[in-house]
Amino acid sequence: MNENDKTVFYAQNDAVCSVSILLTLDLNNMNAKEFGNGVYIVPKNTEKFKLFELVRIKRGRTTYSYTYQAVYGDVNGVANNRGYLYGLPYKKGLRFKIEQGVQWQVYASA
Repeated sequence: MNENDKTVFYAQNDAVCSVSILLTLDLNNMNAKEFGNGVYIVPKNTEKFKLFELVRIKRGRTTYSYTYQAVYGDVNGVANNRGYLYGLPYKKGLRFKIEQGVQWQVYASA
């Protein structure tokens, strides 16, 4: 959405859980208001969740691009619970290394 020299970014989340988005911006002649680069938590079942606004710094050409990674869940709300027991679909007695986390951070390793 572009309104008088500003561009507003929104996210939509149709999932039944929150989604964490790691966002990286590349801006030319623009600044991000409210936040910009970083992790956003988009609530579950959200149609139009405002992330931030880009505003023009001065007259002239403006450009932007972005990259993102998204995962289900709130990456900020995870506590390491080494005592949690998982029911996994393997035969009893077999051993496997298991890591829990997302692409940019591992929360638990066993």
